[in-house]
Amino acid sequence: MSDIAGFLKSLGLEDYAEAFAANDIDSDTLPYLTVEDLRELGMTSVGHRRKLLRAIEDLQQDGAAPAAEAEEAAGDETPGPDAERRQVTVLFADLAGYTNLSNTLDPEEAHALLNRYFACVDSIVRHYGGSVDKHIGDSVMAVFGAPYAHEDDPLRAVRVAADIHDAMAGLEGEVGRELKAHIGIASGQVVASGTGSDVHTEYTVTGRSVNLASRLQDLAAAGETLISDGVYANVEQAVECSAKSDVAVKGFSEPIPVWRVDSLRAGHTADRSRQVFAGRRRELRQFEDLVEDCRESGRGHVVVLRGEAGIGKSRLAEELMRKAEDRGFATHRTMIFDFGVGQGEDAVRTMVRSLLKLEASAGVDARRATADAIMASAALDRSDRVFLNDLLDIPQPEDLRQSYDAMDSATRTQGMRKVIARIVKEASVYDALVLLIEDIHWAGATTLRLLTALAATTADNPAIALMTTRVEGDPLDQSWRSSVPGISMNTIDLGPLREEDAMQIARQFGAAATSLAQQCISRAGGNPLFLEHLLRHAEREGAENVPDSIQSLVLARADKLPARDKRALQAAAVLGQRFWPEPLRHLIGEPDYDCAALLENN
Repeated sequence: MSDIAGFLKSLGLEDYAEAFAANDIDSDTLPYLTVEDLRELGMTSVGHRRKLLRAIEDLQQDGAAPAAEAEEAAGDETPGPDAERRQVTVLFADLAGYTNLSNTLDPEEAHALLNRYFACVDSIVRHYGGSVDKHIGDSVMAVFGAPYAHEDDPLRAVRVAADIHDAMAGLEGEVGRELKAHIGIASGQVVASGTGSDVHTEYTVTGRSVNLASRLQDLAAAGETLISDGVYANVEQAVECSAKSDVAVKGFSEPIPVWRVDSLRAGHTADRSRQVFAGRRRELRQFEDLVEDCRESGRGHVVVLRGEAGIGKSRLAEELMRKAEDRGFATHRTMIFDFGVGQGEDAVRTMVRSLLKLEASAGVDARRATADAIMASAALDRSDRVFLNDLLDIPQPEDLRQSYDAMDSATRTQGMRKVIARIVKEASVYDALVLLIEDIHWAGATTLRLLTALAATTADNPAIALMTTRVEGDPLDQSWRSSVPGISMNTIDLGPLREEDAMQIARQFGAAATSLAQQCISRAGGNPLFLEHLLRHAEREGAENVPDSIQSLVLARADKLPARDKRALQAAAVLGQRFWPEPLRHLIGEPDYDCAALLENN
């Protein structure tokens, strides 16, 4: 653990070295620490947490590890100069009118302004898991999907753009000048590699999408984000956009479809009701029976929807919520993100705010007034106020701060669990509840412990805790389940859609009983998300190529494999869906290669 201790010391955080060692935090687990993890490790200072998270982001950006031996330890896991074809999203963000502005500033002032702008944009990009490719003049080029892919890179890029525009207002106040950004975003295939010469080499991406994103930035007005048709196809259910018709773009022979981003949908989630729903009749009946039992007995259930990415967990959950609402249940939703969640915006706190009827934009005065009211009505002790303040992200008053700082993470978590349970109990007095928590496979240890409070309340109150998770990485293991004894735990494993249900989806796209529909259904393998994207893509581009969204899903999973297994997977893709190990071993030049890791990762 000496490498971690040295890393913490370099940041002036050596006081936490013992806690890191006691919790087995090493160079492998360090990059995955969350705000909640740091709280649990006893890092109560917001400044310390921010400093450490920023340092971790810098390490990830540089491809470094905190140890002196990082380069040797990384081995062939670090992206090298070999060219790789990848599906990425590229963002260009430029300061509008900077040339004219810089002419009115002293050179040192212009330099300071530009550095402040770069620091702001770079931080936002890294916050969402993107990488800053380069600075060009007063423009930032950012890439999502290389060297590592995520399943939702286009949406990450659009959210970065929204945050950049919001950040400009704060930057204006700091520098005393009117500042706006204009942003262009495009998705597509690129070649990612180390490029340059013997003197200088850098990892970058090249291709049509890079050029298009740059051109869209040029076309965007101050304060505006323009996106390509490929980006729009991947974010249309989560983002409000306006079509700008086909636009003549310099360097492109044909006019390009362009969209202007107007706003993110409320709650940053997709509009599930716009997605096609088919099948799942058995699962619907099972949930309806649980809803009726909850209504009649006054006792609730925990329902876990489990399945692979794209199998339809979120769409089914939305349908279940609608059926519960039809029966008079009050519904509350939250989602656990693996990116971009700011202070006080994590899933449990979002659920608590929803139960207390607090708007997401509620200021600290409104939150404090709500806390005052709940203290009087929810049978909470005075000692509980410190935990309620934490849940509502209210600054601790001086008389509570010292006691709060002195608590260990277990005491804080236990206190918050008590407050959460009381809030759920109070809310269920007026309405039976369904509490939806999506994507718990992204949950950290503290969030999982707080979720036990939601689960436990279902035993004696008319409340259903509905959770979605993936089979791969499902955190609700036997240990978690045993921590909430006495609850009704119902796990619904979602398998592939039947062919007749898949055909129902195809009919809604007007593609029924055609060779195209059959081809898409066969390729989707019963995965409704894959099928929808194949059908939408076929409408635009034909059925020959794999849609961008599915490429991103596959890349995100492949990038999690060790480099050796990833190379084998790429070689296997050339051989086809079914193959013998011997041809694969010959193709990669490794006679002893074992496919066990590929099989384990499905």
